[in-house]
Amino acid sequence: MTQALFDRATNAATCDFLSSTGQGAAAYAAWGLLTPGPFDEFGAIAYAALAKMAYDQGCSWDPNQPDPNPQTPIKGCSEVIGGVGTIGITQVTPGTFNPFQAASATQAVKIVDVVEERRDQTSIYYTAKWEIAGSEQLGAELFVSPFENPTTVSIIPTGDATCGKQEEPTSKYDYDYTDQETGCSLTVSMEGYSVDSGNRVSPVWRITAAGDGVRANGGVISGDCNFAPTLVIPDPNGPGPSGPGGPGGPGGPTYLPIPDDPTPGPNGEPWWQSVLAGVAGGATAALIDAALQAFFDQKYDGLIYRMVSVCEKSASGEPISEAVEVPIPALKAPDAQLARLDAIVELLQAHKNFKQPVCPNERPKLDGDWRTISFRSATTSPYGRACLRKRFRYRSLSGLGLGDVVDHWKDFAFESGEVVVSHKGFTWGTPQVWAATADEGKRVIQHAAREAGFDADQVGQWVISSCTSARYGVSAQMSVDTRGGYYWITSRDGSNDKPIVALTSDP
Repeated sequence: MTQALFDRATNAATCDFLSSTGQGAAAYAAWGLLTPGPFDEFGAIAYAALAKMAYDQGCSWDPNQPDPNPQTPIKGCSEVIGGVGTIGITQVTPGTFNPFQAASATQAVKIVDVVEERRDQTSIYYTAKWEIAGSEQLGAELFVSPFENPTTVSIIPTGDATCGKQEEPTSKYDYDYTDQETGCSLTVSMEGYSVDSGNRVSPVWRITAAGDGVRANGGVISGDCNFAPTLVIPDPNGPGPSGPGGPGGPGGPTYLPIPDDPTPGPNGEPWWQSVLAGVAGGATAALIDAALQAFFDQKYDGLIYRMVSVCEKSASGEPISEAVEVPIPALKAPDAQLARLDAIVELLQAHKNFKQPVCPNERPKLDGDWRTISFRSATTSPYGRACLRKRFRYRSLSGLGLGDVVDHWKDFAFESGEVVVSHKGFTWGTPQVWAATADEGKRVIQHAAREAGFDADQVGQWVISSCTSARYGVSAQMSVDTRGGYYWITSRDGSNDKPIVALTSDP
């Protein structure tokens, strides 16, 4: 599916490139499949080749349209070291390649700039700036570059001098493409041209996922939208992108991942030229396989996948922790990926064997005497005329009598509020309190736990929640209710008979 996406993206980019770039389409570097460096004769065939490309792709291209982003026409040596050189121009005419022709300036060391002076319907007129012994020189109108026969300027080193810097009059073209079928957003960039032995020209495209592979309309990233930067290069043995067996079929383009360090060749050629050159020489499978092997020949560190149970218990009922481990050794791709996929089967089986999907609801048996503590606020509720009342209940195994229980609670107070704190998973039930904060609620419950004879942090578990309704989360100072002259604190097991209470003072 991704190859079909790339085909649609490059086809759209080719037409946009030709229609929007105009004369600038001929300014991109071309690389011959049978030569180690740049294809110097490209200027002689550029216009005919680009016209054929436009025809094959069903695109429009106007060679007379001015380049919207003209580039300085410096091609070749632009700086001399260890001596001096002669500045000059290379004039290319259709069908022939003319050697370097010396211009009016000599003994140049460095080309500083090439300035466009003016242009008419057919040509661009340039002036060159160069440097001699540290002194900058400005020539007259040095040369004319016809639109159909582009002219470039460079320096030829003389004597023992050598070239210190090579330049290419390259442009930069990026095309933002949104695919209608997948919704993927891509950026398609022009890398240059490939020229085969029959002088057939094909663009070389670099494709990256725009915005880290997101869809244009948002949503989850799919495999089609999320991919490594990829180079789409033509197959020189094929009939072309629009001919029989076009994209994706025999003779279609080749898709290569971009290496982390795309080091150019010894003559400045891009890394992918050698791949295409091998394809042209009949070494398709070997070179492609070697290139792909180099890209994916990465060794992945070993690791251990571990799944731990949380619900298993021993024969005596004590919680135990069981684990299943799947070690993955250090491997190269694709063995590393296959080992990880195989581990999923074993981990899924372990997940199935463990108690599912959550720990069983094993309630502890309730034990102890019920304690009921009634609290009352000192002020009335803002939502009524009565004071707030709270009842707090729990079971205790302390064995204390009512008097001792009253002594434990009679002076206790807390701040009520919207935070609901409860404690569950132990024999004393599930005591619950509405408090101003979680810590305040825990303080109330821990006070009860000390009377019951244990530490609530050491057994069971805390549950914290809250209520958004202001009517149910009123904040007030709550104290033990003493209406009627006795403490509203009871200690009994059931609801039969009247509860025994303690008076607040002796009669």
